[in-house]
Parts: sequence; C-alpha cells; structure tokens
Amino acid sequence: MNKKLLETLADKCKDMGLSEKAIGELATIASDGLTDESSDEQIQAKADSLVPIARAMQGEVTRKMQRKEKPTDARPDTDNNGQNGDQMPTWFKVYSEQMNTKIETLQAENKQAKADEAQALRQAAINAKAQELGIPDYLMKRFRISDNEDIEKELTDFKQDLVTNRLMPAETGTEKPDMSRATREYADSIVQRMNI
Repeated sequence: MNKKLLETLADKCKDMGLSEKAIGELATIASDGLTDESSDEQIQAKADSLVPIARAMQGEVTRKMQRKEKPTDARPDTDNNGQNGDQMPTWFKVYSEQMNTKIETLQAENKQAKADEAQALRQAAINAKAQELGIPDYLMKRFRISDNEDIEKELTDFKQDLVTNRLMPAETGTEKPDMSRATREYADSIVQRMNI
C-alpha cells in the first residue's frame, strides 16, 4: 500500500464517517501502479478519483445501517449482488478498474508530454550552440545528436570537420572577425593624418 496515498485519502474522507479499515482497503486497491517515487500530482489524482467511490461506500453503509434499524427487516446483510457484506461489491470492482484505466491513461499522457518538452528544450540548446559556433542552418538540418551525446563536444567536432574540409571558414560566429593587423595599422595611420 502506498502510504502517501493512504494519508491523502484519509484526509479527503475524514468527514465521511468511513472506518480506517475501509479507507485502508480503498488505498490498497488503488496503490497498484504507484511507487514511492510517484509524484504528489499522481497521488492527488489517484486520491481524487477515489473520493466518489468513498462517497458511494458511505451511502451504502448508511443504507445498510438504516435497514438494520428496521425490526421487520429480517433479510441477511448482503450487497446488491447477494454477496456477504464483508466482500467487495462487483459494481465497486468494475468502477475501480475503470478509474485505474483512466489514471493509467493520464499518467501515460503526462509522461509523453514531459518527454516532448525535454526533447524541445534539448533541440533549442542544440540550435543555440550551433548558432554560437556559426554553423549554418542548412548544414544543421541533416545533423543529428543522440540524447546521450554531449551537445558542445559534438557541435565543436562537427565545426572542426567542416573547417578541416574547407566547407566553412574557421572564423565564423555571431561576432564579426577581428581586422587583420595590416588593416588596423592602415586605419590608425588615416586617423593620425586627420588629426594633423
């Protein structure tokens, strides 16, 4: 049983009059698929899905208690399916399975959304580094970096291959290259003559 789920569910059901045993059984059934590493959001979602079931249980308990109070009612304490009252009703099992299926679907969608977001962030980092190194976009379209490779190392090596094979100049990037020494000296001489 997931202890966090039990605590969360007990808090949500504290005003329903359900016994600790009933809440514990609910938490035990719903703990399938949860681990100690499950996020608070997953536990909250699972607990929220159990609240309607807990209310239904409360209504069933109330109905049975009222039936017991009638002296003319000599029928045995059974659920809607004619089973002993200590056993879980079939409708509850079906509902619980449906809720588990919905929660599993939501968890899968959440996992995929996180994976997509991580991939988008990695691609943005790759594009930013390529731009910083001055690698043209048309060369990056066919270049792929796997998820376990270091972005900076792979792009730096790629740029070096391009420079070595003369597919791009060594001095590229977002900043303009420095002027050559001769050009600087020529510019300085012109400035000096203008000041005379």
